[in-house]
Amino acid sequence: MGIGKLATRISEARKAAGMTQAALAKLLNVGQSTVAQWERGNNEPPLEKLVAISQFTNKPVLWFIDQRTMKALAPPQGSGHAHRLVADGAFWAEELAQIAAYDLRLSAGSGALVATQERPQFYQPFRMEWLRGVTQAPADQLALLIVDGDSMYPTLHHRDQALIDRTKTAPKDGIYALRIFDDELVVKRMTVAPVKPHRLSISSDNPQHRNYEDLSPDDVHVIGRVIWIGRQV
Repeated sequence: MGIGKLATRISEARKAAGMTQAALAKLLNVGQSTVAQWERGNNEPPLEKLVAISQFTNKPVLWFIDQRTMKALAPPQGSGHAHRLVADGAFWAEELAQIAAYDLRLSAGSGALVATQERPQFYQPFRMEWLRGVTQAPADQLALLIVDGDSMYPTLHHRDQALIDRTKTAPKDGIYALRIFDDELVVKRMTVAPVKPHRLSISSDNPQHRNYEDLSPDDVHVIGRVIWIGRQV
């Protein structure tokens, strides 16, 4: 692809997102002239800015670049750069996973996560090394859900990001993304009844919201377990 194609992709992504160069520059905390230089191919953005561009324009990082471009953008080996490529210049995807993020209000259907039915709102990059510390699930079995509402407050706040492990669908105690009685996709606390095997309780941490007691597993479709939350402070 090369730096020239990278410049074209940055321009295309910005325009598709309905942003001016000035607007994108403000989000990136750089000058408009810097964005203009990137789009003309005179300079290339540092890797952390490219990651930010991908988020603000709802494009996967790998849409912008190929292996040739990655080698051109790679910081010097041993530089300690937060987004440094592997030493041999291998493809960036080996270090960063692009996890699709969905808004709970966009969910639809009868159980499957919306990954095949709705477009993600954006892609959130996670370092593979960090992900391996919280889950062994493949990256394509992870998703971010944007929490809607306050039913799980104070554990989860409105607009929190909840990382869902879709390999964890067996009913156990914990916080899960699930559907109840073919209702909308929700995030709730699930408890397996200790004295009634195979009976479940689905509850909200906010006492002002409804709880479901003594449910059969047939009434609950488990999408995945919440394994991490992100929050703006």
